[in-house]
Amino acid sequence: MKRKPEGIVLWHIDGFHTFKAFDVFIRKGLVRKYKKKFDWLYDVDCMFAEVFQELFKDYIYIGSEDDLHAWPINYKFPKTFKTILFTFVPSDTPKTEKERTMVKEKIKDEMKEVIKI
Repeated sequence: MKRKPEGIVLWHIDGFHTFKAFDVFIRKGLVRKYKKKFDWLYDVDCMFAEVFQELFKDYIYIGSEDDLHAWPINYKFPKTFKTILFTFVPSDTPKTEKERTMVKEKIKDEMKEVIKI
């Protein structure tokens, strides 16, 4: 049986429609283990993080970052983490329930290989 990753890094578009933003989620019970390692992340109102958290309740959102801020150079995520590039680009920052539902379905689709849904 495939073991769930200890963490998920969800790359997605930022406000400029580039793929430079990401959110980090840690599996419940492991947050303490990684909290200091990711103290450079910030908390942001991110629809992608919100939708991911709704779908995967056994993971805790711990922060976000983008390439517009300084973050550790040559940083590598732990090998126990899975990095996902969320390739769906909504027409604009999803504000309607229809667009939010589309994002939810796309995240589910891209995550099905990582976590059994």
